[in-house]
Amino acid sequence: VTFHLSSDNIDMDKEKILHWAQELSSQGISIQIGFLKGNKEDFYYFGDADKDSIFDIASVTKVVMTTYLIQIAIDEGKLKLSDPLSNFFNDINSDLGEVTIFELLSHTSGLISWLPFYGLVNSKKEAFDYIKKLVIEAKGKRLYSDVGFIFLGFVLEQVYDLSLDKVFLNKIKSKLHINDTNFYFNISSNSLPTSLGNPFEKELIKNRNLKTLREIKWRDYRIINEPNDFNCFKTFQGVSGHCGLFSNSKDLLRISRSFLDYELVSKKTLTNFYNQKNLGFISESNMMRFDLHNGWYGHHGFTGCSYFINPKLKESFVFLSNRQIIGLDDGSYINWKGF
Repeated sequence: VTFHLSSDNIDMDKEKILHWAQELSSQGISIQIGFLKGNKEDFYYFGDADKDSIFDIASVTKVVMTTYLIQIAIDEGKLKLSDPLSNFFNDINSDLGEVTIFELLSHTSGLISWLPFYGLVNSKKEAFDYIKKLVIEAKGKRLYSDVGFIFLGFVLEQVYDLSLDKVFLNKIKSKLHINDTNFYFNISSNSLPTSLGNPFEKELIKNRNLKTLREIKWRDYRIINEPNDFNCFKTFQGVSGHCGLFSNSKDLLRISRSFLDYELVSKKTLTNFYNQKNLGFISESNMMRFDLHNGWYGHHGFTGCSYFINPKLKESFVFLSNRQIIGLDDGSYINWKGF
């Protein structure tokens, strides 16, 4: 179901979002939605979801952790958007070394969008070494890249000399008291199941005709309390710059408040990110769906989760679902996010 409004409408249509959620829940999908407007929060639940439900938020991690931590690091003077990767690593491919933090955040680095590291390497360290040797193919052209955000995770670990989960704990989680937002090894209650195995990743490998160096031992069970993304789970032990967090709408709206009130990052830095198109956030209307246009920023997650804020309206909404649970049969799945 897709709804279209005029391009000058910058507000969200709450009723249409809820109507869409109702239709999706009739297919067996569970959904948790949170709306923030001013000081008012409203929550809605569909299917098996309730107020205590936890979701694998997948690539929403790119905004609420990785992009946020980069902003914090900028305010702390630990890095600049213009910094090339060679500033942080001296054993890097020369072309990759010229790529900047800005280009990774804006998906204009020229790095390949995705690779099945679980079929190429045996560990996080080997994945790091593999990426450092990658060839840049189309620098300047926008190509959404998980690999780029994986590398941003390595940058953050380098500048803080801590594992990425510890950086997130120290800089965001503990300060905002978002107790339900965790990596899988710290989940306090069961998350909603995301899919039976990883059928979508199998299709990705087949459709892109990718060769792997080692046999892949796919999960053949109902995935629950594990990152659905197999790279994150298998290669990066659940913690990566591109995904890995589990959360709920309550915690994510708390993060929204911190963005809107400039709690952890200066107004100058955040405004700079908002003014730069697709810098960590998505801001192109044709990639947003939910009838969002000018003034909205956010991100989608492959599991069926979306997160958006509007700094001018002081509004936010979170749409969390386990969209993959219906499997490969739903032909509309691939395009539901707008990518």
